[in-house]
Amino acid sequence: MKGLRVLLISVYNLQSLGPRYLCSMLRAHGVECDMVFIRAFTSYNMRKPSQKEYELLLSVIEERKPELIGVNYMTIFHREVVERITELIQEAGIRVPIIWGGQCATLYPGECIKRVPFVMRGEAEYSILEFVKAISGEIPFREVPGLVYRENGEVYENPIHPPFRNLDELPFPDVGNDNKFYIHHDRLVRHDPTLSATSYELIASRGCPYHCTFCCCRNLREIQAPNQPFYRRRSVDNVIAEIKRVVDMNPKIRMVKFWDDVFPTQREWIQNFAQRYKEEIGLPFQVWLYPLQIRPHIIEPLIEAGLNKVIMGIQSGSPYIRKKIFERPESQEDIIRASKILSKSGIPNIIYDIIIENPYETDETLKEGLELCMQLHPPYLLQLHGLTFFPGTALERMAIEDGVMTAEEMKEHQEKSLEAHYQHHYKWWFYSGKFKAKDTKEFWHILINLSQFKSCRPFVRFLKKRKIFRKNLYLIELLNLAVSSLLLAKKVWAKLKITLGPRRSVFVRPVESSSGSISS
Repeated sequence: MKGLRVLLISVYNLQSLGPRYLCSMLRAHGVECDMVFIRAFTSYNMRKPSQKEYELLLSVIEERKPELIGVNYMTIFHREVVERITELIQEAGIRVPIIWGGQCATLYPGECIKRVPFVMRGEAEYSILEFVKAISGEIPFREVPGLVYRENGEVYENPIHPPFRNLDELPFPDVGNDNKFYIHHDRLVRHDPTLSATSYELIASRGCPYHCTFCCCRNLREIQAPNQPFYRRRSVDNVIAEIKRVVDMNPKIRMVKFWDDVFPTQREWIQNFAQRYKEEIGLPFQVWLYPLQIRPHIIEPLIEAGLNKVIMGIQSGSPYIRKKIFERPESQEDIIRASKILSKSGIPNIIYDIIIENPYETDETLKEGLELCMQLHPPYLLQLHGLTFFPGTALERMAIEDGVMTAEEMKEHQEKSLEAHYQHHYKWWFYSGKFKAKDTKEFWHILINLSQFKSCRPFVRFLKKRKIFRKNLYLIELLNLAVSSLLLAKKVWAKLKITLGPRRSVFVRPVESSSGSISS
């Protein structure tokens, strides 16, 4: 196995934690591993790689001469690009085994195996080592956990390796310039983007304790850990050691971003983490939290440690949509209570994530959503995006069974171009161009967007009572465009303040209630 060279390719993700973990594992066992990052993620201007950028990728492959190429396939948004990369490698006559891994490979391997000879499912740090052995002829393919492969015209699917119970045993994600290539704006540089970034992204846990129908985590649990715990935390020691390592390598880092599906909130873990982070790291950081997790005893220590941004998923303001369609347990009161705690905490950036353009939504459920947004305690901003039916999810099956979408419509929805996917997911709120709405949903979407601005709330109360605006959106479209432009400017300014500011901790003291703590 030693002496073999692997090349891992990642698109639109410069951090790319999955491939970095695999690269570290391979290198720890004597396997040479290079990584190529193609294009940065820019949600407002996503474009497929240019022909020049594809050619640069082929030049890296020609130079490094790998004996195995892995492509990270994390989301259906990237389907076109992942497929095109694979086609170009094959068309160039590069006779090297190609394997797809990542979330999409795990969830629907049957579709993936039509495009490539090998697909890897599940957490693959151990499986990739076994696959390299198989490529080297040391073991047969049938002994590689999680491998889906074609042999003699037949497709075989091996059992998945169980999720790692002790995450501390895994090596840290690979960071360093010696084996990294970055392709962007028709240029190729030998450089690890992490070493010039102003933020560092990591996870303190794997899995999710909740069961939302629209999310792939539910399906990953069913596939990888049907009869055992799927949500696992790393130790505080392990998390702090990873951050210190990278911060020492890159003095430009000003922000730490935790991308856990939900950040760990076990009381003892939080207290230990907050103390250690404040003393040893001291940089602002962000986390994702669930409404039912937000309690004063969770938020207060994190604020003292430097919590700068919280993103909380609401997903729908309608109790019916949340409970019956998304299978989320929190009530309206739970969400409002959580917003009150966050509002009083003094956290500089509070973001609420809401899914719109959902075919299950009606005028009535959207009106409920607007009412909830008007009751949320400011200051906060909304992160609004369209609903995507990811293949294999419970919501995809539900929508077809309920007749919300036909199988053909679902396929068309999922196979949109990269640009169309991101347009649907991110851009609707800025400017829709629908001065005359075909239905009134667009009207409620705009009012929900406007509700996040305290100064706009009197206008929202006025507009929602006037039916004339529901049929002619010209005026509120212009208002929406204006406030969305201000919102974009505010986000850019907030990022610049972190990026250009001094490398020190930003401690935000909570606003004390009469009892001396954040009121619940």
